[in-house]
Amino acid sequence: MELSRPSLTEPGVHLALKNALRKCGEFKTRYFNILFNIGMIFVFGCVLGGILLYKYKGKLTKQEIEIRNKREQEYIIEKVKQLSALNATDDFFELR
Repeated sequence: MELSRPSLTEPGVHLALKNALRKCGEFKTRYFNILFNIGMIFVFGCVLGGILLYKYKGKLTKQEIEIRNKREQEYIIEKVKQLSALNATDDFFELR
């Protein structure tokens, strides 16, 4: 005489619970992924916005433009002086 294993549930309940749990898992995974993606887009946007805000220099004021132009003129004049001094020494050595 074989003893059958006792079952505490009706024959179709096990399959129904298994399908319900599978659907709950799929639902959870789908919405977790959506929320995670939205969160990552938000974080990426904040980081990108922060970097762009940090790097933004804005328009130069009139004073800053004048200072920049003055520095450029001084740099050019200094290079011209160096070049003419170099040419003068080359001419001096060629005359000897």
